[in-house]
Amino acid sequence: MFIETRGNDGIKLQKVPFSYAILNPSASFGGLYVPETLPKIDALFFGKCC
Repeated sequence: MFIETRGNDGIKLQKVPFSYAILNPSASFGGLYVPETLPKIDALFFGKCC
């Protein structure tokens, strides 16, 4: 899920799925939608890619 960066005006949804955030990137008060959580990336991940 994606959340708003500048709070909520009570009109737009506070949490939206990825597809909504891509098609409607402008959130309340001129903010944007960002992921609610980010995956943890550890040192093993970087060791495997290079």
